[in-house]
Amino acid sequence: MRIDRTRKVPVTVLLRSLGFSTDQEIIDLLGEDDYLRNTLEKDNTDSTDKALVEIYERLRPGEPPTVENAKSLLEARFFDPKRYDLANVGRYKMNKKLHIKNRLFNQRLAQKLVDPETGEIVADEGTLLDRRTLDRLLPTIEKKLGFVDYTPSEGVIAGQTIRVQKIDVYSPLEEDKGKVVSVMSNCEIDRSIKHITPADILFFNQLFL
Repeated sequence: MRIDRTRKVPVTVLLRSLGFSTDQEIIDLLGEDDYLRNTLEKDNTDSTDKALVEIYERLRPGEPPTVENAKSLLEARFFDPKRYDLANVGRYKMNKKLHIKNRLFNQRLAQKLVDPETGEIVADEGTLLDRRTLDRLLPTIEKKLGFVDYTPSEGVIAGQTIRVQKIDVYSPLEEDKGKVVSVMSNCEIDRSIKHITPADILFFNQLFL
């Protein structure tokens, strides 16, 4: 994944720098698959501090790296509202692009979908999510179905709660037939938040695996 125009790092390094320190925390977040395993094998860091230093050395070669300097640099680069002022229209467009329905289209469910308010099963495992089915299920999907909270204890976003939405489907790839993968979104960030959020970053990480 590119962290600027010319420098790249494995997406797992960025995730570690945010606060998902161990391989298992990253697997729990994104779901286990061969692509993620291969990426983890290329990752020469094994902790949040090492990931922060690795990114700092890529972005500021020749400067003495420290964990605190790296945190400050990443906060300014990714999460500074002045740097990424999306405005209302920009946030609306990003939420629309990252909406989970766009990634669920034509996928086959690997779990039952249960209305979080009523407990009613609204779709069974194995259901094909064609356009008509998705339109029917959308009101339930938007009722916080599959919402998961993460609160890293270290890294750039230490102490912050990140909410993502995850729904399990069967891999559409013939060679991975029967494998369960997680589809993830940013949970429709409130439009009053006009900068990039950690949930946005996590979703884009999934695209690069």
